[in-house]
Amino acid sequence: MLAAVLSEGLKNKISITDYHNEVSDSFFGVDVSGLAKSLSQSDLRDLSYFARSEFISRGIPFETVSLSPEVARDYGLGSRLADFPLTASSIL
Repeated sequence: MLAAVLSEGLKNKISITDYHNEVSDSFFGVDVSGLAKSLSQSDLRDLSYFARSEFISRGIPFETVSLSPEVARDYGLGSRLADFPLTASSIL
């Protein structure tokens, strides 16, 4: 979901290079490569609005994906992400 918001909202060919999933107050972050420039606070607000208007408010259903640590590693995810729920409230 986050990759879709970033690639559609920024119109750049980006790659997510690292996940930071220590969820605090419903926020989490990623490291992104391929940005044309650093994002300003205004850019981040625009992305948040875009995510809400184009993804969240459309009522797209989200599911929890549970992976064993071994399968998560096969997909390049750290085992700490193996039980991370993908819900609208955890996205923004």
